[in-house]
Amino acid sequence: MLGFERRRHHRHARKGQRIPGHAMVYVQYGCGSSAPEGWLNFDASLKERLGIRGKVFPRKVRYGDIVRGLPIKDGTAKAVYASHILEHLTRADFETALRNTWRILIPGGTLRLIMPDLETGAVAYLRRLRNGMLDANDHFMDGIGERRPRNFFNTHAIFLRSRSPLLVVGFCFH
Repeated sequence: MLGFERRRHHRHARKGQRIPGHAMVYVQYGCGSSAPEGWLNFDASLKERLGIRGKVFPRKVRYGDIVRGLPIKDGTAKAVYASHILEHLTRADFETALRNTWRILIPGGTLRLIMPDLETGAVAYLRRLRNGMLDANDHFMDGIGERRPRNFFNTHAIFLRSRSPLLVVGFCFH
């Protein structure tokens, strides 16, 4: 897990304080059916919203797409949580999602981002190869989701490892 913090500060707010006139909120996007109390929980999956996959979101899950922008005022989220969602986006949508996340966070707000780590998979792949395991390639491809359609996490994991997309948007690490 990595925690990121907004670096830029609003002229009327010190680190961790809200911008005057804005209510502070906690936001989770890509939440699935995990919708903790006290958070604004969003998911963009229409199949699950409509119950096509056999389960329906709890009522407290709102429809919201981080790429298109969530219905949250700029600078009002004290914290944003995204677990295993950004790795499923194209590179351009990934970067847009980061910019939209930055936009809704308060100065000094926190982004808790959880994504698969490509390095861990690559190390396991090389270990399997060295040990003569014939399924090394299959194991690696299954692990990065390459056999599932529209999963681009492998490029994001490499890109994110350098932290450059987060730094470009303005996040700092803590």
